[in-house]
Amino acid sequence: MDWKLLWNLFVVCTKVSILTWGGGPASIALMQRETVHAGWMTSEEFADSVAIGNALGLKGGPTVTAGVVTATWLEYGERPPALKAATR
Repeated sequence: MDWKLLWNLFVVCTKVSILTWGGGPASIALMQRETVHAGWMTSEEFADSVAIGNALGLKGGPTVTAGVVTATWLEYGERPPALKAATR
């Protein structure tokens, strides 16, 4: 397990939580900027993760689900298998 990556993910998510207000949709732009700036994914990949988050419709809204997809993305080091299948 990459503890440095987990710490950086925690810092980014905390920063987004502290600096945004107005619910999940208000934080998506900052989350995108932070994840792209960190080099974890491209803007297109982030948009795909938000789309998957919206499609899954899990409790917590699209931002929470996009965060889960993003964390999964980082764990695999590439698009998660479900996202690969959905975006072919």
